[in-house]
Formats: sequence, C-alpha cells, structure tokens
Amino acid sequence: MYNEKPKMPKKKIIELSILLIILIWVVLFLIDYVRYSSSKPPLLSIKVVHEYTDGKTTEYLGLGYTYRLYERVSVSREEFVPFWKLMENPKVEDDLPQTHSGYNIPENPYRQDKYKGLLYYYVKKENVGTYKCINSTKDCNKSNGGHDEYDTLNKDVFRKREPYQIEFIYDQYAFVDDSVEQEPKYGDPNYQKTVYLLDVLNNKIIARYSDVKDSKYDEFTEKGIGDKNRYIVEEYKTKNWGIIHIDQTGIISQVKEFEYKSITYDEDTGYYIMCKDDKWFIYDLEKDEVVSNETEEPIYDVWINTNDTIYYKTGVDRTIGEESYTEFKIYRLDGTPFITNEGNVQAYTTNKFVMLISKDNYIRFVDYSGEEKKRVTLYFHSFKEDEFTLPCMKLIKTTENGMYINIYKNSQLGSEVIEEQINTKYWD
Repeated sequence: MYNEKPKMPKKKIIELSILLIILIWVVLFLIDYVRYSSSKPPLLSIKVVHEYTDGKTTEYLGLGYTYRLYERVSVSREEFVPFWKLMENPKVEDDLPQTHSGYNIPENPYRQDKYKGLLYYYVKKENVGTYKCINSTKDCNKSNGGHDEYDTLNKDVFRKREPYQIEFIYDQYAFVDDSVEQEPKYGDPNYQKTVYLLDVLNNKIIARYSDVKDSKYDEFTEKGIGDKNRYIVEEYKTKNWGIIHIDQTGIISQVKEFEYKSITYDEDTGYYIMCKDDKWFIYDLEKDEVVSNETEEPIYDVWINTNDTIYYKTGVDRTIGEESYTEFKIYRLDGTPFITNEGNVQAYTTNKFVMLISKDNYIRFVDYSGEEKKRVTLYFHSFKEDEFTLPCMKLIKTTENGMYINIYKNSQLGSEVIEEQINTKYWD
C-alpha cells in the first residue's frame, strides 16, 4: 500500500481558474489598451459597422469592453469604454437623405433627361446613372438656375431670359430640384425649394441647398455653368446666399460664406453683384476686393463702355397711385451719377449708348457724354406682357450700327404696330 496524494479541493480549483481567467483578461485588456493607444482594434473582438448619412461608426466588441472609431461629420474620435456605455449618436442638423436604389430602370431610347419619373445622366451617349425622386412621386427635375428675392434679371425686360439647366459637373455631379409638392409656387416667399447636389456615379446626395444660380451660358452644351466651377447657392437653413467651389473629387469648399441676400455673376466684367446688410456693391472675386461704392439701391447690371469706363445700373421699386414700376438709374463704378433723373421705367445698355424708356412715353438714346442722340415717341410705357396684353415696345434685333423696334399703339392683342429702324451710328 502507498500513500495517495491528496486531491486539491474543488473550491480551490474554481478559485484558481477564476484567478487565471482574470489574469488572462487583464493581460488581454492591457494589450488591447496599448493597441487602442495606437488606434488599433482589440485582438479578440467582433466588428460591427454603423452607417450614417454623415459618415460611419465602427465598433469592436471585446471581452467586456468596446473600442469605437467615430468617422462622422458630427463626431470624429476614438474611445475605449466598458461594454455598457452606449454609443454616441448625435443628431445631424444637415442630415442628408438616402437615395433610392435597386429600382427598375427602363430603357430610355431617346436619351431624354427625364423618362418615366426618373432622371437620366449621360456621358458620350452612355447612361452613367439615374435618380429617383425622394420628396415627390415624380416631380423632381434637373435643376435650372434660380433667382433670389430681388429677381433683378426678370425685372429687367431687356435681360430677361428663360432659366438655363445647370451643367453636369465633371460628368459626375449634378444639381437636382427635388422640392416637396406644395401649394405656393416658386417665387412665393412661402415656397421651400429643395436642391440636392448629387454624386451621380455613386448615387449619393452630398449637399442640400435652397436654390442655385447659373453664372454663364455654354452655347455648345446649352447649359448654365459655374464660374471656374464656383456656384452661387442658397443655404437651406438661413436662406442666405454664398459661393461654393466643387472639385473633381466632390469636395465642396466655401468661397464666400452664406451671409448675402443676393449674389449675381456678371459674365461681361467677371464681377459679382452682391448685397449684404442692405448694402449693394460690386466685388472682384479674383482680387478679393470690393471695386465699387456701396449703395442702398439694388444693382441690376454692370458693364464697360468703349472708353473702358465701368458703369452700373440700379433699380428701385416704385408705386404711384395704382401704378407700380421699377425706376432705373445709372452710375459710374465709383458712384458718380450718370443718368439719375426720375421716371425711367427701363434702361437698355450697350458699350456705346443707353436706351431709356420713361414715364412720359419716350424712348431716349443717350451716349456716354450725356448727349441725347435721338428720341422716339411711345403710345404708353407699360411693359406688362402676357397672353392677353402687349408691352409698349419690343426690341426685335440689334446690329453693330442699328436697332429694330416694334412700337404698339395700345396694349390689346392685335394692336397696330409701328416698326422703327434706328441708325445707331449716325442717328439719322
């Protein structure tokens, strides 16, 4: 017989096992903490990715602790926390909607911009992406250039034009008008326009605005384009205007902050007409300087005459009795008055002369010395025009040395018209 070695009590085994587990856990915890200090995930963990419109959060679920990597616009940091600590999920004020995906895309045989409720985008006749409306059933459109509350372009009958569709930027990014269906119409102060900047190739919305303006017109593409890929946009929350730049990777940089009530680009001079704190001025973006005086009168246009002198035109809304109109005046760039008499209801400007239409029913042609070169009589001076109403006159065509004008005897459809040909070289 021999002496049997005493067995370790069961309780002791359990205690040693627990101690060993704790020791292993502490060692792993220390290793993982060191790894966290180097921005590395735990050795033993389960990876979970949470996607958001402003980025993502990646969780690594370890042994009683969690390593999180926040890669979002709203929060960007790392944390190494106990498993019971909830993940941070701040509300994103500019939360952008997810685009639709996985929907049926019908063949578009004529490559129309919009077909069966979808927007189609083409590069060299190849379809590179589509967009399905988010805020309406099928009323979204490729965005046209819009306007601000002053709407100076449409109030100036000689510069008024149909809005241009905004270009397909870098063959990848596009402005989409996806406004909610609503009772007010565009131009009404209560209308809420929604414009998304869409990454077409990745089917992702990357920005949201209230409106966008074109800067130039590209005759080849027949689209409104930006000034060196800079675009005038209205911020969605504040309804203030600013200027952004979009690069080829889709990065949006702020060129001018959203603090203006009006911004318009002038293609002839390359200047921007701007309004801030009820003060209007002309701005050279390339030199980052204001080049004009400030005025409280809205500036409608800026141009250069043949003597390389820069002028600008202002317009102030007037109401006298039952008649409402915009009164135009002209100044040199430094604010020196040029044509500031009252009663000019329209002003057509060229680099050689100015054509003024006044409340006393005359068309006056004035050169830049201030001399009146010619006067033509009108029968009335209203420029209201619709399906039932004719304006007082229409500019039909201009040439290097002439103008062709139709003058109407009254505002009713079918009115007798007088055709005037103006020799702008000799004024005879």
